[in-house]
Amino acid sequence: MGFAVPSLEPDTLTAGDLWTWTLSLPDYPPADGWILTYYVAGNGNDTRTLTATTSGSDFLISVATATTAAVPPGLWFWQRRVSKGSEAYTIGSGRFTVLPNLATSTADPRSRTKRILDLLDANMETAAIQGELSITVDGVALSYRSFDEVIRARARLDVQYQRELAAERAARGLGNRNTIHTRFNRPT
Repeated sequence: MGFAVPSLEPDTLTAGDLWTWTLSLPDYPPADGWILTYYVAGNGNDTRTLTATTSGSDFLISVATATTAAVPPGLWFWQRRVSKGSEAYTIGSGRFTVLPNLATSTADPRSRTKRILDLLDANMETAAIQGELSITVDGVALSYRSFDEVIRARARLDVQYQRELAAERAARGLGNRNTIHTRFNRPT
């Protein structure tokens, strides 16, 4: 069983994988000389240009694994543009998430929220004893002046992390754990 090439832009891509999809644009067919280009931006000022090739009456976007291996993980924004001669039109935009290639990446796959939460948990005893806590995450220093401030920050982060987990579950089609199902029967 082979890989089915998607017919739209993917929502999620993995660095180091072959990125490929097709796109049918009946109003801008490649046979009439239209060229499809994606302009992609993410991670600050990092920009990329992806030019489609022709695949029958469709456009084929294919980015080699050697090229995608160098793409940093994170949220990326794209614009889809067609051009022919002096005509150019932006005909779509969106975003996708690039996931790290866990086979080669040394990046921590946890979200920033989870990393801070884990650091607070690991240093909770120190905060309780000293009454304050300073930690560094992604090069940013976080300081808490009292143990109560640490507890409040941990509670806020835990709520945020639980929302992240719920969003991941929903994306995988696993439903919401906060839903309570009930059944009422008529007495006989």
